[in-house]
Amino acid sequence: MRMHVTVLVPQPTDLRGGAVALPDPQWIVVEPDDFDVAPHAQMDCDLVITIPDKAEYRGKLFQAMIFSKGAPVKQKNITFSTGLLSRLRFQAEN
Repeated sequence: MRMHVTVLVPQPTDLRGGAVALPDPQWIVVEPDDFDVAPHAQMDCDLVITIPDKAEYRGKLFQAMIFSKGAPVKQKNITFSTGLLSRLRFQAEN
């Protein structure tokens, strides 16, 4: 199955544990973000987080949403796709 991983800014209702929404999804790079996964197999991705060196971000707990989505599988009269939305929380150093 072909998979694609996207970083999203969470909605206010998705935030947990005192985290604030990620200001910019470009802070997180997923490597690789497109790949094929064979049946019953697994795939590892690296997440590279770069927080701008600004005083306003220091010590804050941020949250991003990671959306892993399978390419649609087309069958007779139906298209099926799977997806998983995960929370990622991280704190910037003081």
